[in-house]
Amino acid sequence: MKNSKFLFPFFVNVLLLFFLSNNSMAQSLNNKNAISINVVGEEYYGLFKNDFKKGEYVTTGWKIAYHRNLGSDLLNLEIPLFLGGARVPVDSFLNNPLGDISAKTLKMSFGGLLQIQAFKENRFFVPYLSGGFMVANIADVGGWHAEIPLGIGFDFKIFKKSYLQIRPEYRFGIFEKNRNNLNLNIGIKFSLNSAKDRIPLIEEDRDQDGVLNELDKCPDIPGLAKFNGCPDSDNDGIPDPNDKCPNEAGPLTNGGCPNVNLDSDGDGVLDKVDECKYAPGLPKNNGCPDSDGDGIFDNEDDCPNQKGLANFGGCPDSDKDGIIDRVDNCPNEAGPKSNRGCPEVVKEVQEAVTLAANNIQFENNSSQIKTISYKDLDNLASILQQYSEYNVSIGGHTDSVGNENYNKNLSEKRAKACLDYLVKKGISASRMTSAGYGESQPIADNSTNEGRVLNRRVEFILFKK
Repeated sequence: MKNSKFLFPFFVNVLLLFFLSNNSMAQSLNNKNAISINVVGEEYYGLFKNDFKKGEYVTTGWKIAYHRNLGSDLLNLEIPLFLGGARVPVDSFLNNPLGDISAKTLKMSFGGLLQIQAFKENRFFVPYLSGGFMVANIADVGGWHAEIPLGIGFDFKIFKKSYLQIRPEYRFGIFEKNRNNLNLNIGIKFSLNSAKDRIPLIEEDRDQDGVLNELDKCPDIPGLAKFNGCPDSDNDGIPDPNDKCPNEAGPLTNGGCPNVNLDSDGDGVLDKVDECKYAPGLPKNNGCPDSDGDGIFDNEDDCPNQKGLANFGGCPDSDKDGIIDRVDNCPNEAGPKSNRGCPEVVKEVQEAVTLAANNIQFENNSSQIKTISYKDLDNLASILQQYSEYNVSIGGHTDSVGNENYNKNLSEKRAKACLDYLVKKGISASRMTSAGYGESQPIADNSTNEGRVLNRRVEFILFKK
């Protein structure tokens, strides 16, 4: 027990390092804990003095270390304890008559190191720098001494919670330069936290509203950053948790509830009786607007900017054929529904036109007519030249795949492309109209591929002048 007097400072230092690491942990919710076991391969003393033969010490042993994250994803504390065997020279100053021979003895070291990682631990490969303070003792050779270790380490993720560690390290003897040594650590580090704990909470945003869980007072409901992640459903400037009426706008002085004498849209009709409290209207319409003056309130009018009829949802039917203008291929000339609202023509002629139109094809997502369709368009031009008493309405249609506005624009361009082709073939533009209806007039089920093919079409409707 020659070195028992050093056990007390050893335990004091260990307890101090644990106390410091626990204090650091208390300041963060994202700490990770780990333990590692390393084989320390060799240590060469006297590296800088180039005296390997005379002053060589070789040690092998085991190192066990505790690791604690210090509140940053990239900064960790390591508390290592090494125990191993050392082979040291027994030289002349020990009065060895046999000269330079070696003897086995015990080496022990402990201390604390800080590690700065290059990336977070969720990577396969994590390099890091380490440095700190160690106290070491080689029994029967010089007693205790202090060292400053500096190293570069490499962690390789091999399983969900374990890493292969490789770290070469050089230790500087603080007071005795001949204690300088180089060693290599190879081992395994095991995480002591669950998989969920190992994911830094600061990266989590459960409701995907851009406010991290740590700062989000409503972590499971998408909200606004200015309200610490909570929503304001009625847009009255009061977050829902503090709003007594979260679905009805009201002032803060009224707890977020509407004031009984409030007139939000300033139309002279109080909110309590205003059926359109956020759109200025007329008292006779219970506070609702009627933009086109057809007697049908905008909130119930399918065509709020066109004067229409109640039985058509507020939409107009200019030619009074029972087909509202927006789906009538001939809105200013009466015609049956079977002919898309256009005046009837000779059945055989319309059938010939329809047959030719069914074969018109376009390049994908384009209004460019395929060359294979030129023959059918030439046939349509011949029919129109033969029946000069007819005009034609060209309507483009799409399936329901994609954006509605994009589909409508594409159908308009395709209908216009057909009109332009016929003009080049000598048909007067005054005899033709073109319009795009997008996906609004399907003739088949858009949920099937066959139905979508039928809905992608250009219709040519003949009608008399």
